[in-house]
Amino acid sequence: MNREKIYRCMHVFYIVQLMLSRSVQMLRDNLVENKILKAKATENIQLLQEKVSLKEEVESLKKALDKKNKMLTARIAEIESFKRLSGESKQEIEMLLEKISKISEEQNDKDESLKAATREKEITNSKLDEMSQLLEKERKESITKKEAMSLKEELDAKSKMLNASMTESDRFKRKAGLKVPDLDALRHTYDQAVTTACDAMNEIPSDDLKEFLYRDYPYFIHQLEHIDATYNILAVVRKRCSIINVSLLEDVAINFTVEKAITIIKEYKKHMHKFKSLRMFLNVELYSDTLFQCDKISFVVARDVDNCTLDDAQVLLNTVLCKELAPHVMIKEFECIKDHASFTIICSIPLQFFASLKEKVNVEETPEKKIKQISRNVFTLVN
Repeated sequence: MNREKIYRCMHVFYIVQLMLSRSVQMLRDNLVENKILKAKATENIQLLQEKVSLKEEVESLKKALDKKNKMLTARIAEIESFKRLSGESKQEIEMLLEKISKISEEQNDKDESLKAATREKEITNSKLDEMSQLLEKERKESITKKEAMSLKEELDAKSKMLNASMTESDRFKRKAGLKVPDLDALRHTYDQAVTTACDAMNEIPSDDLKEFLYRDYPYFIHQLEHIDATYNILAVVRKRCSIINVSLLEDVAINFTVEKAITIIKEYKKHMHKFKSLRMFLNVELYSDTLFQCDKISFVVARDVDNCTLDDAQVLLNTVLCKELAPHVMIKEFECIKDHASFTIICSIPLQFFASLKEKVNVEETPEKKIKQISRNVFTLVN
C-alpha cells in the first residue's frame, strides 16, 4: 500500500513537474511575444510621432502658402492700380502735347507778327535813307539853313519814333517769351524729364516719402494731409519745381536712391545750363506759388543782365541767404530795370520763414554781390 501511494505521489509529482515545465515554457514564449509586441509598439509610436511632425509641417506650409497668396493678391491689386495710374498719366501726356501744339501755333503767329514788325522797320530804315539822301541833295542844291534844320528835325523825330517802335518790339518779345525761340523747347524738355523722373520714383512707399518731406520741407504738411498715393504726392512735389530749379525732385531721388530718376534729372540740369544768359528769361514767369502759402522777396542787383548767368543768380542767393533758407527759395521772375545797368530777382519764400528772415540774410555779403536793395513786397529789408 505504501509503495502504491509512493508511486501515485511520484506520478502526481511528475505530472505537476511536467505542467510546471510547460507553464515556464509558455511564460518564456509569452515573454518573447511581449518583447516583439513592445518593439512593434515602439515602432508604431515612432511612426505616429513622424505622422504628427509631418502634419505640423503640412500646416506650416499651408500657412506660408496662404500668406504668399495674400501677398500675391495685394501685388496684383497694386499692379492694377499702377495700370490705371499709367492710363491717367498717358492721358495727361496727351493733354500736355495738345497744349504744346497750341503754344507752338501761338508762337508761330507771334513770329509772323515779329516778322511783320521787322519788315516795317526795314521799310522805315529805307525811308530814312531816302530822307538822308534827299537832305544831302537839297544841301548840295544850296537850300536855306532854315529848311535844312526843319528837315533834320523831321528826320530826328522819325528816328525817335523808330527807336521807340524797336524798344516796344523788344519789350513785347521779352514779355511774350519770344526773345529766345528755345524757351518753349526747354519747357517741353522740362515736362518730359520731370514726368519720367516721377514715374521712376512711383515705387517709393508713400509713408516714407511723406516722412522725408515733413522732416526736410515742413510746408508740405498741410498740402499732403489728405493725399496717400505716391504718384499724387509726387504731383504736388513737382509743383514746387520750375524749369530752372529741380532740386527738390533731385533730393527725393537721392534720398531714396532711385538711380534712373537721378540720371534723368542730372541730364536735364546739363541741358538747362546750356542756356546761360539771364536775358532769355526776362519777364517770363518761371514759377507759380498758388499751391503754397508764400510771400514775395525781391533782390535788386547792380549788374548788367547780359553779363549774368543762371548760375550767377543762384550763387548770389546761396551766398546772401543762410544755408537753412536758401534751398526753400524759388525764383519767380527776372526783371530788367530801364537803365539796363541793374536787374531784379523776384523770389518766393514759404511764409513760415519770414518771421526770422532779416536774421537769415548775410548783410555783409550784399556789397560784394552788388545787391542794392532787398525788399519784401513794398517793405525794404536791406538798403
